Amino acid sequence: MFFTSTYFLIYLLISFCIYWVLPKKALIQNLFLVFTGYVFYCYYAWNYVLLLLLVTHFSYFYSPLIAKVQSETKKKWMLAFAIAVYLSFLVYFKYLNFFGGIWNDLLALSGAQPMYHLIHLALPLGISFYTLHMMGYSIDLYYETIDPVIDYPAFMAGAVFFPSISSGPIERAGHIVPQFKATRTFSAKLLEDGINQVLYGIFKKVVIADSIGTFVDYVYARYATLPASAIIIGILGYSIQLYFDFSGYSDIAIGLGKLFGIRLFTNFKYPYFATSISALWRRWHISLTTWIMTYIFNPIAFTYRKKKKFGIFYAAVIAFLLSGLWHGANWTFVVWGALHGCIIGYELITVNTRSKIAAKMPPQIYNTLSALLTFIVWTLILVIFRADSLSQAADIYGSLFSASGLFSSPGFSVMFLILALGFLIIEWFMREKEYGLQMASFPIYIRLAVYIILIVCFVTSDNFYHSKAFLYFNY
Repeated sequence: MFFTSTYFLIYLLISFCIYWVLPKKALIQNLFLVFTGYVFYCYYAWNYVLLLLLVTHFSYFYSPLIAKVQSETKKKWMLAFAIAVYLSFLVYFKYLNFFGGIWNDLLALSGAQPMYHLIHLALPLGISFYTLHMMGYSIDLYYETIDPVIDYPAFMAGAVFFPSISSGPIERAGHIVPQFKATRTFSAKLLEDGINQVLYGIFKKVVIADSIGTFVDYVYARYATLPASAIIIGILGYSIQLYFDFSGYSDIAIGLGKLFGIRLFTNFKYPYFATSISALWRRWHISLTTWIMTYIFNPIAFTYRKKKKFGIFYAAVIAFLLSGLWHGANWTFVVWGALHGCIIGYELITVNTRSKIAAKMPPQIYNTLSALLTFIVWTLILVIFRADSLSQAADIYGSLFSASGLFSSPGFSVMFLILALGFLIIEWFMREKEYGLQMASFPIYIRLAVYIILIVCFVTSDNFYHSKAFLYFNY
């Protein structure tokens, strides 16, 4: 039941209508949203619904016990146990083969026979997202930044809210639970804004991301036989595809939340206009970046604060190495995350030096060059993220810097890249808005015309009827 499927649209329409005709009481609204959340999850991954129940109920019943403990030592051990429980689910379903493979490699180096046999497990839908959501709640209670949630329906409604259960945004209890505790009232203005954001998200996914993705898949499958020009466009195309795919998903999820009177965590703020990698991460997958910085980077940096710059650099490398591992059980993700950690660490410890350089240049020139360099570095490192293995990434880099076929025809219509560039330009002019096509201040006839154009574009696209999974469904 993808967000762009007919089944989902029917499910959404029925859920929306029932939700707003129910008595205006938070309890009833929340119970209904818990029901719709589990209907959605069971349709997509019924065999893992018990896992979702286990994780969310463990968090609800166990986490408040951490806040009640007076002994700091006991409190730390209770938090450690909670984190171990959350991580055990992730390790088993997502990383068991990865760590088992490493163990076998170590045994092979010593001349011993492999002991671990690979097992084939489907990744439970949303486990990487709802596990961090629940873990964050436990950690917040440890640091006493929030109060324990007593309202069971409100907690569960936030935990299994169907727009965000599959791929985020990764919510924080302090942000999402108060919204579910309050009674939601219908708002025509919020409804239209939500529909607008959903339509924009579907357009980005179906018309731009999926169209570019077809060529990207072709390049990564046959890079050895393609000219360098095609590989360059394929690498650029993946950077564009990933942005429009994931930000498109986030727009759909956030827009769907608005249809039910809920404002989810903002997940993108025009990242490709950032002037540094660290600034790009503050705009890209914001809910994950915020989680990583709050619960991993800050504690490590504080622990090693006496090490000064080294402590900051070390914290950045560890935090983003783990961020890379969060994305997938493959050395490509580990290296990708470690590279970002090194770059961000460098940027954090050289901020004063770079500020002095910036002061000697006109701001427009410095910002433009910095944004261009940032995008190039980000896009090149994404080769490792997209590749199946480090050796494939190395081969692609080698083909990229080969002079062979550099100026030949790439064999691909760049129409969709031009279309993507056009929408990036639109987002540049709309960058002060919540999302790229927010039009609340526009006249009604302009808004209606844009809605019609968006709908016509994606319903006439072949991609709309052959839906591809969102890329982050794999993480």
